[in-house]
Parts: sequence; structure tokens; C-alpha cells
Amino acid sequence: MEGVDGLEAERVFDLEETIFVAVGKNVEKSKRLLFWVLQSFAGKKICLLYVHRPANVVSFSEFSFFIVFF
Repeated sequence: MEGVDGLEAERVFDLEETIFVAVGKNVEKSKRLLFWVLQSFAGKKICLLYVHRPANVVSFSEFSFFIVFF
């Protein structure tokens, strides 16, 4: 894996000792989730995963509606 400064970085996760937490753009909801994880899984490694959902994505149902009626 290539790092930001061009150096090679390797990330190894012990799945038994790592908690993966998915957060989104709702800061308050993500903050509450993170506090709960920190209290519930004290002593474990935590890996934050940011879930990005682009605003301009057309869902399949919207696309099929467009095909049927236009």
C-alpha cells in the first residue's frame, strides 16, 4: 500500500482485536456511535471506515422509471 508521502505502508489488522466502525457524514450520529464503541470495546483497536455516498447517484428504480415512462 502506498502512503501519502510516497513511502510504502503496510496495515495489519488482528481481526480478533480490531473493531471496524463505519461512519458517515452525520457527525452527531457518528459521534454517538464512536462513544458507544469506545465504552463497549475498551482495549481493542478501532478502525474507522468513512462511508461516502455521492449525492448525484441515480438509483436503479429511478433509472427504470425513466425508461418506462419516457
